[in-house]
Amino acid sequence: MTGTNSDARHLKIGRFKLRVPRRRGVRVALGLALLVRGLLPPAGPVLLPAALTLLSMDVPRLRRLRRRLLVWLGRLRSGSRMSGA
Repeated sequence: MTGTNSDARHLKIGRFKLRVPRRRGVRVALGLALLVRGLLPPAGPVLLPAALTLLSMDVPRLRRLRRRLLVWLGRLRSGSRMSGA
């Protein structure tokens, strides 16, 4: 999620922008529903990343974890490009 107000209703994942609800309560409820549904088979593991990403917009601890993961993946990706060249 970017820091500008114009993009506050979008979550950017790679090159895709996904719309998310404006209201915090709706985002948290939707994230929790996806999390609970993600624990049940058969579509469970597919929904867990979406639930955690949506919840990370409003839960500071999850937001920090998501940012650290993105930084780590970026470093890993740029390091693999350098060693491959």
